Amino acid sequence: VLAGTFNESPDVEPFGVGDPCVACGAELRASYADETFAVACPDCGKPHGKYAFPPGGLNDRDETELLRAFDQRVRHLHCLAADGVCPECNGRMTTNVVEADDPEEAPLGLSVHVEHVCAQCRHRLRSSVGLSLLDQSDVVSFYRERGVDLSATPYWTLPWCVSDEYVEVVGRDPWALRVTIPEGDETLTVTLGPDLGIREAERETEARS
Repeated sequence: VLAGTFNESPDVEPFGVGDPCVACGAELRASYADETFAVACPDCGKPHGKYAFPPGGLNDRDETELLRAFDQRVRHLHCLAADGVCPECNGRMTTNVVEADDPEEAPLGLSVHVEHVCAQCRHRLRSSVGLSLLDQSDVVSFYRERGVDLSATPYWTLPWCVSDEYVEVVGRDPWALRVTIPEGDETLTVTLGPDLGIREAERETEARS
């Protein structure tokens, strides 16, 4: 009841996010319907995230505060799931890498994505590979050293969080993924195991002419 699920049916008009689409550069728009918050590009249609958001979270928040709350909710839900804990019942969650036959039918339009499933309540979360890296120390340190607070950076502004362009499958039995994370003139490349844990991390600085 306090979450608003049973007694609230809020109506929120779509509004501009103020951040560009990672695919075409147009301003993203946020929308809310059926207790689901979504960020997407109105021009090219590229989805940047669509997740459950209890209506109580809309109370006493302006658009900026709402976007911040949604960003924090998404990253914490998926990082918790990647750590093997169900955000619904605290049961044990398994993590699976999925290659979609048709990317247009997959979450976020990704040909490679992650699926977390709870063995206890069967709760399911699907996301990009990058979302699970937002609290990894190698990634956080990489950004911090470049003067960027990753915890205060909306995940939808990070191309490696909403696109599989930066993900390479380097093994399938067991799964091994390589994610390239560019920032300025430096690139962090991490290799992940089937549990999405970082096995290797390498940095490379772009040569200047």
